[in-house]
Amino acid sequence: MTAYPDADRTTPDYLAADVPGEEPEAAPYVSIVLPCYNEEGHVADEVARICAAMDASGYRYELLAYDDKSSDGTLARLQAIASRVQSQSAHVAV
Repeated sequence: MTAYPDADRTTPDYLAADVPGEEPEAAPYVSIVLPCYNEEGHVADEVARICAAMDASGYRYELLAYDDKSSDGTLARLQAIASRVQSQSAHVAV
């Protein structure tokens, strides 16, 4: 068991990596699903906002963008974004 630093509680060792400030496991801590339909004009801004908020949180995360058969260029825009946005704490997939 691992104790939380400022609380009178513990967490099982298999969950200890999920405690902020401790060493993260290989798997993401948070998964975010972003459904998209004809969002070409502003999907890049939305992805940037989500990534900025999650980067500031300190958690590891993955952003899964789902294009629901858009008739505009949403899928192409998402694929371009996904190829640029990869870091130690984030993974963006389409």
